[in-house]
Amino acid sequence: MKNELEKGRIDRCTYGHMLWHFTGRQSFKPLLDNGFVMEEKNGRTNLKSTCE
Repeated sequence: MKNELEKGRIDRCTYGHMLWHFTGRQSFKPLLDNGFVMEEKNGRTNLKSTCE
């Protein structure tokens, strides 16, 4: 899967999202390291993609 990212076949956010699923969705670290940010709005925290 990293090979697909390096060759430009998938973007960084897709890579992070897939990695999050493959690692058991126990931590947001794969998402936060690959194009997502934690955003607080109206007292709630949400993940937001920075990819377009």
